[in-house]
Formats: sequence, structure tokens, C-alpha cells
Amino acid sequence: MGSNVGSRLANCLTALEKMEGLGIKVERVSPWFLSEPLGIPQPWFINAVARIHTSLSPPTLLHRLQEIEREMGREGKGTGGSRTLDLDIILYNETVLATPWLTLPHPRFRDRRFVLEPLTCLAPRTKDPITRLTIEELLERCQDPSRVIPLKTGGKGLETGGLNQPAHLERLPRAFWCRL
Repeated sequence: MGSNVGSRLANCLTALEKMEGLGIKVERVSPWFLSEPLGIPQPWFINAVARIHTSLSPPTLLHRLQEIEREMGREGKGTGGSRTLDLDIILYNETVLATPWLTLPHPRFRDRRFVLEPLTCLAPRTKDPITRLTIEELLERCQDPSRVIPLKTGGKGLETGGLNQPAHLERLPRAFWCRL
């Protein structure tokens, strides 16, 4: 998940809350990272990865995530521009799928440091079903030069290092948070 418009952390926390009401149980969330945007100049993103449990099929899950994006002001699904919220499915167990609207695993996750850094926190030994490399190995091989900076958690709040507004972790159960 990521956001680089408005209260970025609050956008992501709200999305996690909305998932809980749509048949998507959030089990854990990685630490938060401040990520340099790829390509065009724009504000930096805040990113994290969530481990979820759902009985929804991958297409239905994608549809629900897109509903949340639209509710939160996302217009269109193009790549590269600023976004209030971006929710992607990176891995869905060992599923390999290629349709016009959904590819699993996410086709570009292996090349994106802003995905691999938080994913390594949650699932370092999980294997990519296509390359059979672990997430940790994919991160070691990642050629993406963009900067991805972990944000520190402490006490009741989150050190936001220049984010618009601090958000508080108590909005979600403490069991969600993964420690570095």
C-alpha cells in the first residue's frame, strides 16, 4: 500500500480499517517506509505491506481493494503519478495468474525496493512462486536505486519525519505491527 497525496499515513491507516469491513482480515503490517518516487518528480510516498487473510478470490479481492481506493479519492489506475492511495496484491499464496486485469505475483514487485523492503520484514523466507527466490534474495538482487527509508515507531505515535500529520498506531490493534 502507498500514498503520496494528503495525509499519507492516515490514508493508509484508513484503508487498513476499511479492509476489515470487507472480508479482508489484516494480520500484520510491516514497518512504514518513506519512499522516493520512481520516474516523474512528485512527493515521496509512504509505503507498507500488509499480510492479510481472506476467503475472497484474487479477482474479488482486487475489486474490493479498488473500491477502497475509489472511496478514498483515487481517480483512475494508471501508473507513475501521485496517488491518494494505491493498494496492490503482491502475492496470493502460491498463485500464478495472468489475466488482462490481474497478474499474480505482481509483475513488477521484484524490481521495486519500496515493495521488497517492507515485504522482507513480514516474509523474508517466502518464495516467489515464479523465480523460487526468497523475498530476502530478491531484495539483495534488486537494482532499484531509489531511496527507501524506514520510519521509526515509538510510544503511542509514529515518528513522521516530515509527513503532513502524525497518525497514531492505536487506530489498529498493536498485534498488527511488525518490528524491525
